[in-house]
Amino acid sequence: MVKDSYCFEPIGTVVKGLPKNKSSGISSRYQFVAEIKIFEEYLDGLRGLEEYSHIIVIWVLDRRRRVTLLSHPHGDPSAPLVGVFATRSPNRPTPIGLTVVELVRIDGSSIFVRGLDAWTGTPILDIKPYDYYDHVNSLHVPDWFIKYWVRKNIELGYSKIVPWLGPKEPK
Repeated sequence: MVKDSYCFEPIGTVVKGLPKNKSSGISSRYQFVAEIKIFEEYLDGLRGLEEYSHIIVIWVLDRRRRVTLLSHPHGDPSAPLVGVFATRSPNRPTPIGLTVVELVRIDGSSIFVRGLDAWTGTPILDIKPYDYYDHVNSLHVPDWFIKYWVRKNIELGYSKIVPWLGPKEPK
């Protein structure tokens, strides 16, 4: 099997990203509105994007430290040891980040989003609309993830700050 390599040029950058330190007072990426600046030559590509409520942002994990093929998800030793492709770990063979975010607004070359887990200065590779092709009505996840989600929902109040995320609570 031949291994190809690819070279990508960013279309923009994160100019206001997730704070790196805990002293910022932000405990969740969903409490923060990030700003992405699109380079001028790509501005026409934003036309019509404002009609979507959510978008997919593809970005470079430009500050990753290492590749780890096996780990405990979220560094939790009580979770099973799984492969990197079964996690959202940044320690991946190919340093590509992908996040579904809430589109807050577009102002010129700036896109304001809620839920982006990238830092200031992060290169943006692409943006795509989140639509019905991306929506899954009946999602299955492992038990360890359900436990993690429930814990984070209790700690951070996801069901209140981002009601569009996660499983729907019974009425």
